[in-house]
Amino acid sequence: MHYKINLLQKRLISKTEECVEKEIIIQDLTKELADSKKSAAKKPEMEIEESIRTYKKALKEKTQQMKAIAGERNMFEGQILELKNENEKVKRDLKDFQIKYYELKNRTSK
Repeated sequence: MHYKINLLQKRLISKTEECVEKEIIIQDLTKELADSKKSAAKKPEMEIEESIRTYKKALKEKTQQMKAIAGERNMFEGQILELKNENEKVKRDLKDFQIKYYELKNRTSK
């Protein structure tokens, strides 16, 4: 009987030690889980990352469109300058013809 009690006490002690070790492991894992949750909360979610990619793509497309529009604007400004120069030339020619016309008119009327 005495032998059985000693044997049971030893088994009880060993099982208690196992339980303590497993509790320590559980506490460590719980702490790691909490740390992982904190670090995961700090990182942007996948939806946010996807929306950022979408906005970047849209920004890139809009930038290309703006560059194309700026190029067209420059082309039209060049055409406007050409037309203004041509208009000025026509005005000068008209003025020259008017002067010549009045000179001829004055000569013929004298």
